[in-house]
Amino acid sequence: MGLDATNSTVYDLLNDKMYLIPVNQRKYVWNDNNWQEFWEDIDLVYKENITNHFIGSIVLEREKSQEGIRNCFSIIDGQQRITTITIFFAVLAFVYAKNHNKEYFAGLNKPLFVRDDKNESHPILSEKANADVSLLVEKIFKHGNQCIENSTEMVSLKELFDECGTPAIIKKCFQFFYDKITVTADKDMQIVKKFQSIVIDIRYIDIVAENDEDAYAIFEILNARGQALTDFELLRNFLLKYASKDQKDGVHQKLKDISSRLGDDADIFLSHYVTHRYGIKSDKKNKRPYKIIVAKEKDKSKYSLLEDLDLKSKYYFKILTFKDCSRLEKKIFSFFKPRRQQQFRPLVLSLMHQLDLGAISLGIYEVNMQFLYEFFICYHLIGEQSSNKLQDVVHKYSENIENQFSLKLLDDFKKSMAERIPSEQNFCNSIKNIRFSNRWKAYSDNRKRENVRAIFEVLERELGYKGDFSGCNIEHCYPDSASEENCQIGNMMLLEKPINDKCDSKALAQKIGYYKDSALVLPSQIEPDFSIADRNEWIAKKLHSYISSLKNNA
Repeated sequence: MGLDATNSTVYDLLNDKMYLIPVNQRKYVWNDNNWQEFWEDIDLVYKENITNHFIGSIVLEREKSQEGIRNCFSIIDGQQRITTITIFFAVLAFVYAKNHNKEYFAGLNKPLFVRDDKNESHPILSEKANADVSLLVEKIFKHGNQCIENSTEMVSLKELFDECGTPAIIKKCFQFFYDKITVTADKDMQIVKKFQSIVIDIRYIDIVAENDEDAYAIFEILNARGQALTDFELLRNFLLKYASKDQKDGVHQKLKDISSRLGDDADIFLSHYVTHRYGIKSDKKNKRPYKIIVAKEKDKSKYSLLEDLDLKSKYYFKILTFKDCSRLEKKIFSFFKPRRQQQFRPLVLSLMHQLDLGAISLGIYEVNMQFLYEFFICYHLIGEQSSNKLQDVVHKYSENIENQFSLKLLDDFKKSMAERIPSEQNFCNSIKNIRFSNRWKAYSDNRKRENVRAIFEVLERELGYKGDFSGCNIEHCYPDSASEENCQIGNMMLLEKPINDKCDSKALAQKIGYYKDSALVLPSQIEPDFSIADRNEWIAKKLHSYISSLKNNA
Protein backbone atom coordinates (compact mmCIF):
# COMPACT_ATOMS: atom_id res chain seq x y z
CA MET A 1 0.00 0.00 0.00
CA GLY A 2 1.55 3.31 -1.12
CA LEU A 3 1.16 5.72 1.79
CA ASP A 4 2.97 8.80 3.03
CA ALA A 5 2.28 9.80 6.67
CA THR A 6 3.72 12.92 8.30
CA ASN A 7 3.13 15.17 11.31
CA SER A 8 1.53 18.37 10.05
CA THR A 9 -0.44 21.45 11.09
CA VAL A 10 -3.47 23.22 9.68
CA TYR A 11 -1.00 25.73 8.22
CA ASP A 12 0.29 22.89 6.01
CA LEU A 13 -3.21 21.59 5.34
CA LEU A 14 -4.52 24.93 4.06
CA ASN A 15 -1.50 26.11 2.12
CA ASP A 16 -1.22 26.04 -1.67
CA LYS A 17 -3.60 23.08 -2.06
CA MET A 18 -7.06 22.42 -3.45
CA TYR A 19 -9.43 19.84 -1.99
CA LEU A 20 -12.11 17.71 -3.62
CA ILE A 21 -14.54 15.28 -2.00
CA PRO A 22 -15.23 11.95 -3.78
CA VAL A 23 -18.80 10.78 -4.28
CA ASN A 24 -18.40 8.01 -1.69
CA GLN A 25 -18.22 10.62 1.08
CA ARG A 26 -21.15 11.89 3.11
CA LYS A 27 -22.41 15.46 3.13
CA TYR A 28 -21.46 17.91 5.85
CA VAL A 29 -23.25 16.63 8.98
CA TRP A 30 -21.53 18.12 12.03
CA ASN A 31 -23.86 19.76 14.55
CA ASP A 32 -23.87 21.97 17.65
CA ASN A 33 -22.17 19.34 19.79
CA ASN A 34 -19.25 19.01 17.36
CA TRP A 35 -18.92 22.78 16.94
CA GLN A 36 -19.08 23.34 20.69
CA GLU A 37 -16.34 20.77 21.28
CA PHE A 38 -14.15 22.37 18.60
CA TRP A 39 -14.69 25.84 20.13
CA GLU A 40 -13.98 24.63 23.68
CA ASP A 41 -10.69 23.10 22.53
CA ILE A 42 -9.60 26.41 20.98
CA ASP A 43 -10.71 28.34 24.05
CA LEU A 44 -8.86 25.93 26.35
CA VAL A 45 -5.60 26.35 24.42
CA TYR A 46 -5.99 30.13 24.70
CA LYS A 47 -6.95 30.31 28.38
CA GLU A 48 -4.54 27.67 29.69
CA ASN A 49 -1.70 28.48 27.28
CA ILE A 50 -1.23 24.76 26.68
CA THR A 51 0.09 22.72 23.78
CA ASN A 52 -1.94 23.12 20.64
CA HIS A 53 -4.87 20.85 19.89
CA PHE A 54 -4.44 17.53 18.00
CA ILE A 55 -7.27 16.41 15.69
CA GLY A 56 -6.09 12.93 14.71
CA SER A 57 -5.37 11.78 11.18
CA ILE A 58 -6.57 13.24 7.90
CA VAL A 59 -6.43 10.89 4.92
CA LEU A 60 -6.05 12.31 1.42
CA GLU A 61 -5.65 10.87 -2.06
CA ARG A 62 -3.42 12.71 -4.50
CA GLU A 63 -5.25 13.76 -7.68
CA LYS A 64 -4.11 15.05 -11.06
CA SER A 65 -3.71 18.80 -11.49
CA GLN A 66 -7.01 20.62 -11.87
CA GLU A 67 -7.71 24.16 -13.08
CA GLY A 68 -3.97 24.83 -13.28
CA ILE A 69 -3.43 23.86 -9.62
CA ARG A 70 -0.74 21.28 -9.02
CA ASN A 71 -1.49 20.13 -5.47
CA CYS A 72 -4.99 18.64 -5.65
CA PHE A 73 -6.28 16.08 -3.16
CA SER A 74 -9.48 14.14 -2.54
CA ILE A 75 -10.47 13.96 1.12
CA ILE A 76 -10.87 10.31 2.14
CA ASP A 77 -11.24 10.94 5.88
CA GLY A 78 -11.39 14.40 7.45
CA GLN A 79 -14.07 16.17 5.44
CA GLN A 80 -16.05 17.26 8.51
CA ARG A 81 -12.95 18.74 10.19
CA ILE A 82 -11.61 20.49 7.08
CA THR A 83 -15.03 21.95 6.24
CA THR A 84 -15.53 23.18 9.81
CA ILE A 85 -12.09 24.82 9.92
CA THR A 86 -12.80 26.49 6.56
CA ILE A 87 -16.12 27.85 7.82
CA PHE A 88 -14.36 29.07 10.99
CA PHE A 89 -11.84 31.03 8.90
CA ALA A 90 -14.67 32.36 6.70
CA VAL A 91 -16.34 33.70 9.86
CA LEU A 92 -13.09 35.42 10.86
CA ALA A 93 -12.84 36.99 7.41
CA PHE A 94 -16.41 38.27 7.68
CA VAL A 95 -15.74 39.76 11.14
CA TYR A 96 -12.46 41.38 10.01
CA ALA A 97 -14.21 42.93 6.98
CA LYS A 98 -17.08 44.16 9.10
CA ASN A 99 -14.55 45.87 11.39
CA HIS A 100 -12.58 47.24 8.39
CA ASN A 101 -9.43 45.45 9.54
CA LYS A 102 -7.60 45.33 6.21
CA GLU A 103 -4.43 43.59 7.46
CA TYR A 104 -6.20 40.76 9.27
CA PHE A 105 -8.68 40.31 6.42
CA ALA A 106 -5.92 40.05 3.78
CA GLY A 107 -4.08 37.53 5.97
CA LEU A 108 -6.88 35.00 5.50
CA ASN A 109 -6.28 34.77 1.76
CA LYS A 110 -3.56 32.21 2.43
CA PRO A 111 -5.64 29.55 4.30
CA LEU A 112 -8.76 30.07 2.17
CA PHE A 113 -7.48 30.47 -1.41
CA VAL A 114 -4.97 28.81 -3.72
CA ARG A 115 -3.55 30.36 -6.90
CA ASP A 116 -3.39 28.56 -10.24
CA ASP A 117 -0.69 28.81 -12.91
CA LYS A 118 -2.34 32.02 -14.19
CA ASN A 119 -2.20 33.55 -10.70
CA GLU A 120 -5.99 33.42 -10.35
CA SER A 121 -7.52 32.58 -6.97
CA HIS A 122 -9.68 29.54 -6.19
CA PRO A 123 -11.14 28.49 -2.83
CA ILE A 124 -8.98 25.79 -1.24
CA LEU A 125 -12.16 23.89 -0.35
CA SER A 126 -13.23 23.71 -3.97
CA GLU A 127 -16.63 23.67 -5.58
CA LYS A 128 -16.14 19.91 -6.02
CA ALA A 129 -15.61 19.56 -2.28
CA ASN A 130 -18.42 21.74 -0.96
CA ALA A 131 -19.97 24.13 -3.46
CA ASP A 132 -21.92 25.97 -0.74
CA VAL A 133 -18.89 26.74 1.41
CA SER A 134 -16.77 27.53 -1.66
CA LEU A 135 -19.29 30.11 -2.87
CA LEU A 136 -19.67 31.58 0.62
CA VAL A 137 -15.90 32.14 0.88
CA GLU A 138 -15.78 33.82 -2.55
CA LYS A 139 -18.67 36.16 -1.73
CA ILE A 140 -17.23 37.11 1.67
CA PHE A 141 -13.99 38.19 0.01
CA LYS A 142 -15.78 39.98 -2.81
CA HIS A 143 -17.93 42.02 -0.42
CA GLY A 144 -15.14 42.30 2.15
CA ASN A 145 -12.72 43.87 -0.31
CA GLN A 146 -15.38 46.34 -1.48
CA CYS A 147 -16.31 47.17 2.10
CA ILE A 148 -12.71 47.85 3.16
CA GLU A 149 -11.65 49.72 -0.01
CA ASN A 150 -14.74 51.95 -0.08
CA SER A 151 -15.13 52.31 3.71
CA THR A 152 -18.72 51.08 3.47
CA GLU A 153 -20.72 48.70 5.62
CA MET A 154 -20.27 44.97 5.12
CA VAL A 155 -23.33 43.10 3.84
CA SER A 156 -25.44 41.53 6.57
CA LEU A 157 -25.33 37.80 7.22
CA LYS A 158 -28.89 37.46 5.93
CA GLU A 159 -28.01 39.24 2.68
CA LEU A 160 -24.92 37.07 2.31
CA PHE A 161 -26.80 33.82 2.91
CA ASP A 162 -29.63 34.85 0.58
CA GLU A 163 -27.19 35.74 -2.20
CA CYS A 164 -25.39 32.41 -1.87
CA GLY A 165 -28.48 30.27 -1.27
CA THR A 166 -26.64 28.82 1.72
CA PRO A 167 -28.22 25.60 3.08
CA ALA A 168 -29.42 25.43 6.69
CA ILE A 169 -26.56 23.29 8.06
CA ILE A 170 -23.87 25.68 6.74
CA LYS A 171 -25.78 28.75 7.97
CA LYS A 172 -26.13 27.16 11.40
CA CYS A 173 -22.40 26.39 11.64
CA PHE A 174 -21.44 29.87 10.42
CA GLN A 175 -23.85 31.52 12.88
CA PHE A 176 -22.51 29.39 15.76
CA PHE A 177 -18.92 30.58 15.30
CA TYR A 178 -20.01 34.10 14.39
CA ASP A 179 -21.84 34.43 17.71
CA LYS A 180 -18.77 33.17 19.60
CA ILE A 181 -16.31 35.37 17.72
CA THR A 182 -18.32 38.61 17.87
CA VAL A 183 -18.54 38.41 21.67
CA THR A 184 -14.73 38.29 21.75
CA ALA A 185 -14.26 40.85 18.96
CA ASP A 186 -16.32 43.39 20.88
CA LYS A 187 -13.81 43.07 23.73
CA ASP A 188 -10.47 42.71 21.95
CA MET A 189 -9.72 41.96 18.29
CA GLN A 190 -6.26 40.74 19.31
CA ILE A 191 -7.88 37.76 21.05
CA VAL A 192 -9.71 36.90 17.84
CA LYS A 193 -6.38 36.98 16.00
CA LYS A 194 -4.96 34.69 18.69
CA PHE A 195 -7.79 32.22 18.06
CA GLN A 196 -6.85 32.27 14.38
CA SER A 197 -3.24 31.43 15.24
CA ILE A 198 -4.35 28.59 17.52
CA VAL A 199 -6.36 26.98 14.71
CA ILE A 200 -3.51 27.48 12.22
CA ASP A 201 -1.23 25.58 14.62
CA ILE A 202 -3.61 22.64 15.23
CA ARG A 203 -1.69 19.40 14.71
CA TYR A 204 -2.75 16.30 12.78
CA ILE A 205 -1.28 13.24 11.05
CA ASP A 206 -1.27 13.78 7.28
CA ILE A 207 -1.79 10.48 5.41
CA VAL A 208 -1.64 10.59 1.61
CA ALA A 209 -2.65 7.66 -0.62
CA GLU A 210 -1.33 7.62 -4.16
CA ASN A 211 -4.22 5.77 -5.89
CA ASP A 212 -7.88 4.74 -5.67
CA GLU A 213 -7.16 1.22 -4.42
CA ASP A 214 -5.17 2.48 -1.43
CA ALA A 215 -7.75 5.17 -0.70
CA TYR A 216 -10.67 2.71 -0.63
CA ALA A 217 -8.65 0.28 1.53
CA ILE A 218 -7.98 3.07 4.04
CA PHE A 219 -11.66 4.03 3.96
CA GLU A 220 -12.66 0.46 4.93
CA ILE A 221 -9.97 0.24 7.62
CA LEU A 222 -11.20 3.46 9.20
CA ASN A 223 -14.75 2.14 9.20
CA ALA A 224 -13.63 -1.14 10.80
CA ARG A 225 -12.06 0.92 13.59
CA GLY A 226 -15.40 2.40 14.50
CA GLN A 227 -15.95 5.45 12.33
CA ALA A 228 -19.70 6.13 12.13
CA LEU A 229 -20.34 5.58 8.43
CA THR A 230 -23.82 4.99 7.07
CA ASP A 231 -24.76 1.93 5.04
CA PHE A 232 -25.15 4.04 1.92
CA GLU A 233 -21.66 5.51 2.35
CA LEU A 234 -20.20 2.02 2.75
CA LEU A 235 -22.11 0.75 -0.26
CA ARG A 236 -20.88 3.68 -2.37
CA ASN A 237 -17.33 2.77 -1.44
CA PHE A 238 -17.95 -0.90 -2.30
CA LEU A 239 -19.37 -0.04 -5.74
CA LEU A 240 -16.62 2.45 -6.55
CA LYS A 241 -13.92 0.03 -5.44
CA TYR A 242 -15.02 -2.59 -7.98
CA ALA A 243 -15.84 -0.21 -10.83
CA SER A 244 -13.60 -0.51 -13.89
CA LYS A 245 -11.95 2.60 -15.30
CA ASP A 246 -14.52 2.69 -18.11
CA GLN A 247 -17.39 2.41 -15.63
CA LYS A 248 -16.13 4.83 -12.99
CA ASP A 249 -17.72 8.01 -14.39
CA GLY A 250 -21.06 6.25 -14.83
CA VAL A 251 -20.88 4.79 -11.32
CA HIS A 252 -20.08 8.21 -9.87
CA GLN A 253 -23.06 9.75 -11.65
CA LYS A 254 -25.56 7.05 -10.67
CA LEU A 255 -24.46 7.20 -7.03
CA LYS A 256 -24.78 10.96 -7.10
CA ASP A 257 -28.28 10.65 -8.59
CA ILE A 258 -29.40 8.16 -5.93
CA SER A 259 -27.99 10.32 -3.14
CA SER A 260 -29.65 13.44 -4.53
CA ARG A 261 -32.94 11.61 -5.06
CA LEU A 262 -33.22 10.07 -1.59
CA GLY A 263 -31.16 12.37 0.64
CA ASP A 264 -31.42 11.34 4.28
CA ASP A 265 -33.76 8.46 3.36
CA ALA A 266 -31.01 6.53 1.55
CA ASP A 267 -30.35 4.19 4.48
CA ILE A 268 -34.02 3.35 5.12
CA PHE A 269 -34.29 2.69 1.37
CA LEU A 270 -31.45 0.17 1.63
CA SER A 271 -33.12 -1.62 4.54
CA HIS A 272 -36.29 -2.00 2.45
CA TYR A 273 -34.27 -2.87 -0.64
CA VAL A 274 -32.65 -5.92 1.00
CA THR A 275 -36.09 -7.15 2.09
CA HIS A 276 -37.46 -6.57 -1.41
CA ARG A 277 -34.53 -8.22 -3.22
CA TYR A 278 -33.38 -10.90 -0.78
CA GLY A 279 -36.30 -11.39 1.65
CA ILE A 280 -34.06 -10.50 4.61
CA LYS A 281 -34.82 -8.17 7.49
CA SER A 282 -31.81 -5.98 8.25
CA ASP A 283 -30.72 -4.48 11.56
CA LYS A 284 -28.03 -2.10 12.81
CA LYS A 285 -25.58 -4.80 13.85
CA ASN A 286 -24.57 -8.00 12.05
CA LYS A 287 -27.33 -7.75 9.45
CA ARG A 288 -26.72 -4.22 8.28
CA PRO A 289 -28.04 -3.63 4.74
CA TYR A 290 -24.50 -2.99 3.48
CA LYS A 291 -23.26 -6.35 4.79
CA ILE A 292 -26.23 -8.22 3.34
CA ILE A 293 -25.78 -6.65 -0.10
CA VAL A 294 -22.01 -7.27 -0.19
CA ALA A 295 -22.48 -10.92 0.83
CA LYS A 296 -25.22 -11.51 -1.75
CA GLU A 297 -23.51 -9.66 -4.62
CA LYS A 298 -19.92 -10.71 -3.98
CA ASP A 299 -19.58 -12.79 -7.15
CA LYS A 300 -22.08 -10.89 -9.29
CA SER A 301 -21.92 -7.82 -11.51
CA LYS A 302 -21.59 -4.73 -9.34
CA TYR A 303 -22.75 -2.49 -12.17
CA SER A 304 -25.95 -4.52 -12.58
CA LEU A 305 -26.53 -4.09 -8.85
CA LEU A 306 -26.05 -0.34 -9.18
CA GLU A 307 -28.49 -0.16 -12.10
CA ASP A 308 -31.07 -2.00 -10.01
CA LEU A 309 -30.46 0.29 -7.03
CA ASP A 310 -30.88 3.29 -9.31
CA LEU A 311 -34.17 1.98 -10.71
CA LYS A 312 -35.59 1.01 -7.30
CA SER A 313 -34.53 4.38 -5.83
CA LYS A 314 -36.76 6.02 -8.46
CA TYR A 315 -39.67 3.88 -7.28
CA TYR A 316 -38.84 4.75 -3.69
CA PHE A 317 -38.77 8.45 -4.54
CA LYS A 318 -42.38 8.14 -5.73
CA ILE A 319 -43.34 6.45 -2.45
CA LEU A 320 -41.68 9.22 -0.44
CA THR A 321 -42.78 12.28 -2.38
CA PHE A 322 -45.95 11.16 -4.27
CA LYS A 323 -44.44 12.77 -7.40
CA ASP A 324 -45.04 11.30 -10.87
CA CYS A 325 -47.66 9.03 -9.29
CA SER A 326 -51.03 7.87 -10.51
CA ARG A 327 -54.07 9.14 -8.63
CA LEU A 328 -54.38 5.81 -6.78
CA GLU A 329 -50.68 5.72 -5.84
CA LYS A 330 -50.82 9.26 -4.50
CA LYS A 331 -53.89 8.43 -2.40
CA ILE A 332 -52.21 5.34 -0.93
CA PHE A 333 -48.71 6.75 -0.37
CA SER A 334 -50.00 9.98 1.16
CA PHE A 335 -52.26 7.95 3.48
CA PHE A 336 -49.47 5.59 4.56
CA LYS A 337 -46.70 8.14 5.17
CA PRO A 338 -48.13 10.13 8.12
CA ARG A 339 -49.22 6.82 9.71
CA ARG A 340 -45.65 5.53 9.50
CA GLN A 341 -46.68 2.56 7.38
CA GLN A 342 -43.31 1.61 5.91
CA GLN A 343 -43.53 -2.16 6.17
CA PHE A 344 -45.31 -2.55 2.81
CA ARG A 345 -42.63 -0.61 0.90
CA PRO A 346 -40.61 -3.72 -0.11
CA LEU A 347 -43.83 -5.23 -1.52
CA VAL A 348 -44.60 -2.02 -3.39
CA LEU A 349 -41.10 -2.02 -4.93
CA SER A 350 -41.70 -5.57 -6.19
CA LEU A 351 -45.12 -4.72 -7.61
CA MET A 352 -43.79 -1.59 -9.33
CA HIS A 353 -40.98 -3.61 -10.89
CA GLN A 354 -43.30 -6.31 -12.23
CA LEU A 355 -45.49 -3.59 -13.74
CA ASP A 356 -42.43 -2.06 -15.44
CA LEU A 357 -41.35 -5.48 -16.71
CA GLY A 358 -44.80 -6.06 -18.20
CA ALA A 359 -45.40 -9.14 -16.04
CA ILE A 360 -48.62 -7.60 -14.73
CA SER A 361 -51.07 -5.17 -16.26
CA LEU A 362 -51.88 -1.79 -14.80
CA GLY A 363 -55.23 -3.21 -13.70
CA ILE A 364 -53.65 -6.08 -11.74
CA TYR A 365 -51.10 -3.69 -10.23
CA GLU A 366 -53.83 -1.35 -9.02
CA VAL A 367 -55.94 -4.21 -7.61
CA ASN A 368 -53.00 -5.33 -5.48
CA MET A 369 -52.11 -1.79 -4.41
CA GLN A 370 -55.74 -1.24 -3.42
CA PHE A 371 -55.59 -4.48 -1.43
CA LEU A 372 -52.59 -3.22 0.58
CA TYR A 373 -54.46 0.01 1.28
CA GLU A 374 -57.69 -1.69 2.36
CA PHE A 375 -55.88 -4.35 4.34
CA PHE A 376 -54.02 -1.67 6.30
CA ILE A 377 -57.29 0.11 7.08
CA CYS A 378 -58.95 -3.08 8.33
CA TYR A 379 -55.94 -4.61 10.06
CA HIS A 380 -54.39 -1.55 11.66
CA LEU A 381 -57.04 1.17 11.94
CA ILE A 382 -59.98 -1.07 12.85
CA GLY A 383 -58.31 -4.24 14.14
CA GLU A 384 -55.65 -2.26 16.04
CA GLN A 385 -53.06 -4.90 15.19
CA SER A 386 -49.28 -4.43 15.15
CA SER A 387 -47.53 -4.56 11.80
CA ASN A 388 -44.81 -6.75 13.35
CA LYS A 389 -47.14 -9.73 13.04
CA LEU A 390 -46.97 -9.39 9.25
CA GLN A 391 -43.18 -9.46 9.06
CA ASP A 392 -42.77 -13.03 7.81
CA VAL A 393 -45.39 -12.60 5.06
CA VAL A 394 -43.93 -9.30 3.84
CA HIS A 395 -40.39 -10.68 3.73
CA LYS A 396 -41.37 -13.89 1.94
CA TYR A 397 -43.60 -12.38 -0.73
CA SER A 398 -41.55 -9.23 -1.38
CA GLU A 399 -38.63 -11.41 -2.48
CA ASN A 400 -40.76 -14.04 -4.24
CA ILE A 401 -42.77 -11.49 -6.25
CA GLU A 402 -39.49 -9.83 -7.28
CA ASN A 403 -37.52 -12.96 -8.19
CA GLN A 404 -39.99 -15.82 -8.84
CA PHE A 405 -43.04 -14.00 -10.09
CA SER A 406 -46.31 -15.67 -11.03
CA LEU A 407 -49.92 -14.51 -10.83
CA LYS A 408 -50.57 -17.34 -8.36
CA LEU A 409 -48.02 -15.74 -6.02
CA LEU A 410 -50.17 -12.61 -5.83
CA ASP A 411 -53.19 -14.71 -4.85
CA ASP A 412 -51.15 -16.64 -2.28
CA PHE A 413 -49.85 -13.40 -0.86
CA LYS A 414 -53.33 -11.92 -0.36
CA LYS A 415 -54.56 -15.16 1.17
CA SER A 416 -51.64 -15.22 3.64
CA MET A 417 -52.32 -11.62 4.62
CA ALA A 418 -56.06 -12.18 5.05
CA GLU A 419 -55.39 -15.11 7.39
CA ARG A 420 -53.87 -12.64 9.84
CA ILE A 421 -56.98 -10.51 10.18
CA PRO A 422 -58.16 -10.56 13.82
CA SER A 423 -61.48 -12.07 14.87
CA GLU A 424 -64.87 -10.57 14.14
CA GLN A 425 -65.35 -9.94 17.85
CA ASN A 426 -62.09 -8.00 17.92
CA PHE A 427 -63.40 -5.80 15.09
CA CYS A 428 -66.67 -5.18 16.92
CA ASN A 429 -64.85 -4.21 20.11
CA SER A 430 -62.26 -1.93 18.54
CA ILE A 431 -64.44 -0.11 16.02
CA LYS A 432 -66.10 1.79 18.88
CA ASN A 433 -62.78 3.60 19.35
CA ILE A 434 -62.91 5.14 15.87
CA ARG A 435 -64.40 8.59 16.31
CA PHE A 436 -64.38 11.98 14.66
CA SER A 437 -66.01 15.32 15.41
CA ASN A 438 -65.43 18.98 14.68
CA ARG A 439 -67.21 19.80 17.94
CA TRP A 440 -65.21 17.67 20.39
CA LYS A 441 -61.53 18.57 20.56
CA ALA A 442 -60.40 15.06 21.50
CA TYR A 443 -61.68 13.72 18.16
CA SER A 444 -61.11 16.68 15.86
CA ASP A 445 -57.65 16.19 14.35
CA ASN A 446 -57.29 15.75 10.61
CA ARG A 447 -55.91 12.22 10.82
CA LYS A 448 -59.07 10.99 12.55
CA ARG A 449 -61.07 12.61 9.75
CA GLU A 450 -58.97 10.86 7.10
CA ASN A 451 -59.27 7.50 8.89
CA VAL A 452 -63.06 7.73 8.91
CA ARG A 453 -63.14 8.75 5.23
CA ALA A 454 -60.89 5.83 4.28
CA ILE A 455 -63.02 3.29 6.16
CA PHE A 456 -66.22 4.48 4.52
CA GLU A 457 -64.62 4.50 1.07
CA VAL A 458 -63.72 0.82 1.52
CA LEU A 459 -67.21 0.04 2.80
CA GLU A 460 -68.97 1.88 -0.03
CA ARG A 461 -66.83 0.05 -2.61
CA GLU A 462 -67.71 -3.27 -1.00
CA LEU A 463 -71.41 -2.36 -1.13
CA GLY A 464 -71.13 -1.68 -4.87
CA TYR A 465 -70.57 2.08 -5.23
CA LYS A 466 -68.48 2.82 -8.33
CA GLY A 467 -68.33 6.61 -8.22
CA ASP A 468 -65.85 9.19 -6.97
CA PHE A 469 -65.45 10.34 -3.36
CA SER A 470 -63.70 13.66 -3.95
CA GLY A 471 -66.86 15.73 -3.51
CA CYS A 472 -68.01 13.99 -0.33
CA ASN A 473 -68.04 15.16 3.28
CA ILE A 474 -68.40 13.25 6.53
CA GLU A 475 -72.00 13.41 7.72
CA HIS A 476 -73.00 12.92 11.38
CA CYS A 477 -76.56 11.58 11.27
CA TYR A 478 -77.35 12.56 14.84
CA PRO A 479 -75.73 15.93 15.73
CA ASP A 480 -72.27 15.29 17.15
CA SER A 481 -72.59 18.38 19.34
CA ALA A 482 -75.37 16.69 21.34
CA SER A 483 -73.26 13.88 22.80
CA GLU A 484 -69.77 12.36 22.75
CA GLU A 485 -71.39 9.06 21.79
CA ASN A 486 -72.48 10.68 18.54
CA CYS A 487 -68.80 10.95 17.53
CA GLN A 488 -68.61 7.17 16.97
CA ILE A 489 -68.22 5.81 13.45
CA GLY A 490 -71.65 4.20 13.70
CA ASN A 491 -73.18 7.69 13.55
CA MET A 492 -71.30 8.68 10.39
CA MET A 493 -71.20 8.12 6.65
CA LEU A 494 -70.01 9.90 3.52
CA LEU A 495 -72.41 12.27 1.78
CA GLU A 496 -72.09 14.49 -1.28
CA LYS A 497 -71.31 18.06 -0.22
CA PRO A 498 -74.44 19.71 -1.73
CA ILE A 499 -76.68 17.22 0.12
CA ASN A 500 -74.56 17.54 3.25
CA ASP A 501 -75.04 21.32 3.16
CA LYS A 502 -78.83 20.93 2.93
CA CYS A 503 -78.79 18.70 6.02
CA ASP A 504 -76.95 21.24 8.15
CA SER A 505 -78.64 21.89 11.55
CA LYS A 506 -81.61 19.65 10.70
CA ALA A 507 -83.02 16.80 12.79
CA LEU A 508 -82.49 13.25 11.55
CA ALA A 509 -86.14 12.82 10.57
CA GLN A 510 -85.79 15.81 8.22
CA LYS A 511 -82.51 14.56 6.78
CA ILE A 512 -83.83 11.16 5.70
CA GLY A 513 -85.47 12.59 2.58
CA TYR A 514 -82.22 14.24 1.48
CA TYR A 515 -80.28 11.03 2.11
CA LYS A 516 -82.45 9.28 -0.49
CA ASP A 517 -81.07 11.65 -3.15
CA SER A 518 -77.50 10.42 -2.62
CA ALA A 519 -75.80 8.19 -5.20
CA LEU A 520 -73.85 6.54 -2.37
CA VAL A 521 -75.12 3.28 -0.86
CA LEU A 522 -75.09 3.94 2.88
CA PRO A 523 -77.23 7.11 3.11
CA SER A 524 -80.34 5.35 1.77
CA GLN A 525 -79.99 2.68 4.49
CA ILE A 526 -80.33 5.12 7.41
CA GLU A 527 -83.54 4.70 9.43
CA PRO A 528 -85.10 7.54 11.52
CA ASP A 529 -84.37 5.84 14.85
CA PHE A 530 -81.31 3.71 14.15
CA SER A 531 -78.99 2.60 16.97
CA ILE A 532 -75.38 3.83 16.83
CA ALA A 533 -74.20 0.76 18.74
CA ASP A 534 -75.96 -1.60 16.33
CA ARG A 535 -74.53 0.25 13.34
CA ASN A 536 -71.01 0.11 14.84
CA GLU A 537 -71.37 -3.65 14.97
CA TRP A 538 -72.83 -3.86 11.46
CA ILE A 539 -69.94 -1.84 9.98
CA ALA A 540 -67.37 -3.98 11.83
CA LYS A 541 -68.92 -7.26 10.67
CA LYS A 542 -69.31 -6.07 7.08
CA LEU A 543 -65.66 -5.00 6.79
CA HIS A 544 -64.43 -8.12 8.57
CA SER A 545 -66.41 -10.31 6.20
CA TYR A 546 -65.04 -8.43 3.18
CA ILE A 547 -61.35 -8.58 4.06
CA SER A 548 -61.56 -12.16 5.40
CA SER A 549 -63.26 -13.38 2.23
CA LEU A 550 -60.00 -12.89 0.36
CA LYS A 551 -58.48 -15.99 1.93
CA ASN A 552 -61.34 -18.03 0.46
CA ASN A 553 -61.47 -16.30 -2.91
CA ALA A 554 -57.72 -16.09 -3.57
